[in-house]
Parts: sequence; C-alpha cells; structure tokens
Amino acid sequence: MDADPSGERRAWVARLGPALIGFADTGPCRDADAVDAQAELFTLHLSPSQQRGGVGRALLARAVEDLRQRGWRLVSAWVLSGNRNARHFYEAQGWKWDGQTLTERIGSATLIEVRYALHLK
Repeated sequence: MDADPSGERRAWVARLGPALIGFADTGPCRDADAVDAQAELFTLHLSPSQQRGGVGRALLARAVEDLRQRGWRLVSAWVLSGNRNARHFYEAQGWKWDGQTLTERIGSATLIEVRYALHLK
C-alpha cells in the first residue's frame, strides 16, 4: 500500500470531562532528508497533571496506528535534547534516536533537538 498521497495532517485530542488534557498531530515529514512514506509527529503534548497515567501512550498509539493504516512506513519526531522525560518516553515506546540533531535560535534561546524515528510495519 502506498502512503496517503493527500498529505493530510490529522490531530487527536484527549479530554477529561470537558477539559482538554492532551493532543497530538501528524502529517508528511518536513525534513529535507525525508524518505518516501515518511510521516512526522509534529506535536505530542499532555497536561503535566496527566503525565505518567497512560494518556500520552494512548495518544501516541492512536496517531501511530492511523499512520500505519494509511500506509506510512516511517514516522519521525523532533525532541528537545535536554528533555530526558520525553526522550525516555519515546524510547520506551520503541522509538530510536536516528543520530540527527537540529539547532534553532528562538529569540535569545538556542534549542537543540534530536530526531527520533519509528519504523511502521
């Protein structure tokens, strides 16, 4: 199956009652070195009060399964290099750092990100 050619971005939200507690969004990978059928997880965010309760894992699993069903073969995500909790989270879900880094300046701050990847079967 070929990857969804529409280039469609999709988003998921997690709610607790009426409160929004998390969200994730995906779409075609924006990286210059992206390969065919490579998607990107642009955002995975969870309210700090909801972390470590399974909601983040469920959001990520839903997003990854959607990509898999649409024919994507690889998904990547950029993570701040110093965010040990996020890096551990992705690694625990089977993602691997692919060796790529990115340095961005936002105002006076310098952000260093590392790219994680997950092969979809």
